Parts: sequence; C-alpha cells; structure tokens
Amino acid sequence: MYKYSKPIQILNSRYQPIFSPPPPPQSIISILSILKPSQVRFITMNSEESTDHRPSYRGGRGRGGNNSNYNHRGSNRGYHTSSNTSSQSNASNTLSSHGDDHSGNRGSSDGNGRSRGRGRNHFMSPAKAQRARLARETINTTIPHILQHTPRAKAGVESAQKYNYSEIPTVTKTVGNPYIPKISVVYNDTFDAARDLIIRLKSEFPRDYEAGRVRVGVLNMASNTNPGGGVLNGSQAQEETLCRRSTLYPSLLKRHFHPLPAGAAVFTSDVLVFMTQRYEMLKVEDRFYVDVISMAAPKRPELTDDKKRYADQASYEELIFGVKGMMRVAQEKGVTHFVAGAFGCGAYGNPNALVAECFKKVICGRRFGSEGWEREEREVWSGVREVVFAIYGEDRGKGNLAAFEGAFGDVMRWQEGQVHDAAGANVDIDGEGESAGGSAAQGEAEDVNGEGSGSGKVSTI
Repeated sequence: MYKYSKPIQILNSRYQPIFSPPPPPQSIISILSILKPSQVRFITMNSEESTDHRPSYRGGRGRGGNNSNYNHRGSNRGYHTSSNTSSQSNASNTLSSHGDDHSGNRGSSDGNGRSRGRGRNHFMSPAKAQRARLARETINTTIPHILQHTPRAKAGVESAQKYNYSEIPTVTKTVGNPYIPKISVVYNDTFDAARDLIIRLKSEFPRDYEAGRVRVGVLNMASNTNPGGGVLNGSQAQEETLCRRSTLYPSLLKRHFHPLPAGAAVFTSDVLVFMTQRYEMLKVEDRFYVDVISMAAPKRPELTDDKKRYADQASYEELIFGVKGMMRVAQEKGVTHFVAGAFGCGAYGNPNALVAECFKKVICGRRFGSEGWEREEREVWSGVREVVFAIYGEDRGKGNLAAFEGAFGDVMRWQEGQVHDAAGANVDIDGEGESAGGSAAQGEAEDVNGEGSGSGKVSTI
C-alpha cells in the first residue's frame, strides 16, 4: 500500500547533514490506508511506476533557489523515465535545492514533479488537477482496454504516419475550375462538430458512409514538441481535449513524430471517440470514428505593433505550409468532410484574422470575389466536399469565431446563392431546356467531386 522509504538527509554545500525530513503525520497514513490501491498509486508515485511515463506530484527545487523560502520550485518539469533515473533526479534535486547562492529565485535543476517551477509560488488548481487525473486514468487504463477489444481502433493507432511537407503529394493546379468545398463556420467543439457531420452523412448517404466513400477528418492543432501537448498536466487546449476523449494519444507517441516542423503532419486513421465533451463515457453504439490530421502552427511568432501581421515573412510562409499541408493530406487520404479550426490562434499567438484569410486563400483562391477569379490557376480540392471551421471557447474563442465568419462570409453567401440558383436551374426561361445563365451550383458537367467543367460549382454534400 503506502511505502515510506528511509528519509534522505539534506546536506549543505559542505555535505554536512542539516536535517532529515520527519515521517508523514499519522492522519495521512490513516487516509492512505482506506484508499483503494488504484487511488494510492496516483498519490505515492513510487519509482517502480516510472515506466508509465506519468509525472509525479511535486517538482524539486533547483540551483539558485532561495535557501530561506522552500516554496520556489525547479524550472524544468521532471518525468519518470526509469526507476534509476527517477531516483538520481530526486537525489540531485535534494542536493541542489539548498545551495549558497541566494541571488535568484528560479531553480535550474531537473524537477521530479508534475508542475513546472516558475520562480514563484505555483500550485495546480483543483479543476486542472482533476483533468490531469482523468487524463492519466484514460491513457493508462481506458484506452488500452478499448484498443484490446476494438481491432479497428488498434489498427488506426498503428497506422499513424508522419509526412514532412516535401513528402505530401501536391495537387495539380488547374485553370478555370471554380469548385470550392462547402464552407461553414460553427461555434462548436471539434469532435462534436464531427459527430454532427457523421449523423447527417449516415442519414443522407448511408451506403456511401458504410462503404467508406465519405470520410470525416478533423484537425488536431498539435504541439510542435510534445505528443498530446500538456494533456498529462491537465491543460485544456484543443489537442489535450482530443487526447482525453479518444484513442488519438497513443498514435502520437512514436519517437520520430516530434518535433513537428513547419508543414509536417501526422495522419491517424480510425481514431475512436468514446467520451463526451463533459468526459462521460459514450455508449458503445454512440461512439464514432474520425481521421485525424495533427499539425503544429507557428509558435508565438513575432508580430507587428498592431498585432495583426507577422513581423517577418518566414512566419507567414510557415502558416501557408501548414494550411496547404493539411488540405493536401485530406485530399490524398480521402477525407471528404474536414473539420478544421482557428489554427494556432490560442496559446501559440497567431493573429486570427490573418489565419482565417490564409485558409480562405488556400481553399478558395487568392482572387476569390474579384472579377475573373474563376480563371485563376490554383490547387482545386476536388476530393474535399465540405470544410467546417469548428471554433469553441469564451472570449478569445468568440473573437476567433468572428474572425473566421468575417473572412468566409462572402464565400458562404456566394454558395447559398449558387444552391438557390441550382434549385431553379431546371426552369428554362426560353423554354429550350437549358440552365438559365449556365452558372448553377451543380453545373451540367459536374460530378460529386466537382471535377466537371461547369462554372460556379460548389459542393452540396
């Protein structure tokens, strides 16, 4: 149950004993004695459990810490990697945390704790701690159980593959094909938006859905360095939420997947979503599969004084690579309905209006709305029938929503007009049986992929 090892003596700079930590109060031992073993393992976090890659509860204090104030913690987050390294890390932190240097408050040694030292008092909120516990339980227990009993989900995890930008097949540029996937901007969670799409597709195109001719994919706005971002620490950004609710996390753990350079993507097919937005388990019949494209946006780029543009061209090119890369992967992998989002507009600090405009240029062409835009030479995403921008969250989330609604407002109005024209396309004002104006949304030569030669095409599926 609860293991209390022999206390380590705290030494000063001359390696003379200062004091030994006292044993835990009897009240703590009493509490631990009534807990279930599964609960105790999250509290004790012995070095024997180090192989499950979970961070422990408390970070060590590093060199340069304040000798008289034990609230300062190390600047680096420590992780259990093996029982030996964990023990060494703990011992080194014990020695380094009480150095004679009182000049700085920020430690520099590797902490062995879950929280990153910040040079000041830093404690995890109860809500964040609860999310961290949920993530560990999901990743260590729930997901392995699901993969063991769900061959399709297991095969999806094993199929995950990384593509550098130069390895993603390009889409041949064409001239005179104005096809644009159906665009919508919704205030919704990524997985919930995907679920709504799947429900509609099952109702409208049941045979195509069951045969895999229509597939729903989502964008995972990923960390460029850490698989799952801060999911194990209780963070609640988009990637962390996806990892807590689905089988995505284990598919990102291959060593060569990170770091993710500009334009690189990890494609994971058949990710099983088994939990609701409120982190309640879905019934087996209500669970659903999606494909996931994981990409990282430019990270905290330098901006102009008005915070609306990048200060350097390289950041903009990196953003273009990302948006083109995800659309190319979707086209290559047969994703017909793609749920994207405000790419990099959260903690990564990219200007939302600029990101929305970048999506618009890549999907609709640089000249959309101007005279003769249909004749522009561009990549036409004929295999992607619909793109949904699902944007969620308070304050910043609503600002991102407004930015994307503003950027795509004219596109959505144009598409609504095309659908309206298509409804009356069979009525010939001259009585000769031809489409009036020749600009119906589904032109006479267009197929469901928008590869025909009719003008003014927009997908309606």
